[in-house]
Amino acid sequence: MKRIVLHVGPEKCGSTSIQQALRRGAGQPDMPAVALMAPADLLALDMPHPAPEAVARINAVIDAARGNAALLVLSHEMIFKAVDVLRNLAAICLGRADEVVAVGFARRQSDFLVSGFGQWLFRSPERLEEARGVLVAQGLDPDLFRAVERHLIAASLGGVAIGRRWQAQLYGLGRERGRAARCWRRWRWGCRWGCCRGRASRAIWSRISWRQTRGCAKRAAALA
Repeated sequence: MKRIVLHVGPEKCGSTSIQQALRRGAGQPDMPAVALMAPADLLALDMPHPAPEAVARINAVIDAARGNAALLVLSHEMIFKAVDVLRNLAAICLGRADEVVAVGFARRQSDFLVSGFGQWLFRSPERLEEARGVLVAQGLDPDLFRAVERHLIAASLGGVAIGRRWQAQLYGLGRERGRAARCWRRWRWGCRWGCCRGRASRAIWSRISWRQTRGCAKRAAALA
């Protein structure tokens, strides 16, 4: 094989759209072969010296996906955050192709923060309180702002660590079940913390999980 491209993400930077486009084009003339990496296979590489079985699984993925294509794309948005995974995956691919290239994408950071808040952080009472604490420390009344606005202000005042993901490790093992449970409720089901309603977040939440919203409301009541 001439080239393997490692699409490393990161998350919230168009990775899903890129993966869908690659899958639609797979098998067509002049289009690359593609394999969407399984989180379990990547987790097995998240160490300085992965086991031979982990290496064998990656080689099996390459063999199954490559076909007769001269270019293969291996994609998962969380590779960006896992240095050992990227290093080991590149080393395996170097034994299978003439050239290995890692490709990542960037996004305007304010958009990244809003998107990350809408997917992950609105469900975490600790993270909501962390943002409120930054505003209070700066002499600002957090109740004057919606939750997503507090998040953006806190990230500006308290540093980019405010916008960090819920956890920095690879994820995805339970993602399919979460998607299956998602129902198409509108923004009016928003919790009283303001993280699911209002003009700023209405654009984010055209759909929201009823289970997530119910859980968020319960957490808010516990903290009130």
